[in-house]
Amino acid sequence: MAVISNSKLKTFTRCQRAYYYKYVLNLQGKSKKQALERGTLVHACLEEYYRNNFDPKKIVGPLKDYMKKLKGMFDEERVAYADIPNEVAQILRRYHGHWKDSNNFEIAKIKKELIIEKALIIPVTGSVEIGVTLDMAVEDNMGLWVWDNKTAKTLPSDDFRTTDTQSALYEWALEETMNIKVKGIIWNYLRTKLPSVPEVLKNGTLSRRANIDTDKYTYKKAIKAVGQDPADYADFIKGLPDSKNFYHRIRNPRNPKMIKEVLQSAIITGKRIVALLGENKPHYYVRSISFMCDRNGCEFRSLCMADMMGLDTKFMMKAQYEPRKEDKYDHKVEEG
Repeated sequence: MAVISNSKLKTFTRCQRAYYYKYVLNLQGKSKKQALERGTLVHACLEEYYRNNFDPKKIVGPLKDYMKKLKGMFDEERVAYADIPNEVAQILRRYHGHWKDSNNFEIAKIKKELIIEKALIIPVTGSVEIGVTLDMAVEDNMGLWVWDNKTAKTLPSDDFRTTDTQSALYEWALEETMNIKVKGIIWNYLRTKLPSVPEVLKNGTLSRRANIDTDKYTYKKAIKAVGQDPADYADFIKGLPDSKNFYHRIRNPRNPKMIKEVLQSAIITGKRIVALLGENKPHYYVRSISFMCDRNGCEFRSLCMADMMGLDTKFMMKAQYEPRKEDKYDHKVEEG
């Protein structure tokens, strides 16, 4: 039996050659993007936050761990990522202040174990098991929901969410495990761009730009910092959004037809992956080359192109890549 994760399904479907580099050669790029580092840290903090009864103090542990990680980085990486712990701390403090979740839902349990970062593995054929890891499952007055944390610089559109097929797999896996119909999924969005602090103009007042990307809380804080009278800005503040623009939750009802379609595709893809087990030659894994290689930020693009041109890639692999480490958050960090 082979456990096929959502990350494997997604990678294999997008480009088999990328799957080969990642899961057969077991490579990952040495340099990670800030978005990935930030998103992973947000997820780690949220896990501790919810495991410990919505206690914002518990995010300190992952933040300290990341500070230790910074010390072990090369100078260039350390400079690039140095601000991330403080940014994440601000994001999570504001998140807690916005939602104050403890009265809105309860975290669901399996055999008295909280469903937080819970791995579910379910056999679907004689050779394939589908494995997913849920951020959370929650229960409210409507029923049982899958909960999926999402980090993004800007909140995605409804059209974008309709292509999020992994949510259907999450719902299916939770139903199979709990033997209870799931109501759907709750996407829990956190913008990783903090609200902008308004500029101080030459006359000492704060900017009232119509397109300033901020919220009421941040603007009021800025007024206080410069010693201005909040009454002078009352009309402008009234038109600003609250922090919902930065922390937003969307419920999507369960769609049985979509679940069936996504599951069938996952099984077929899983069988194709299993059929290639043991094949370690690259030509068995077909490239999918297009402009999307750049757009999707494929970490293997340069290696793939060098390979295709018949260049010696051994030095490139050693210089730019390292053995892949399992990351329980990598299937969720999709910041753009």
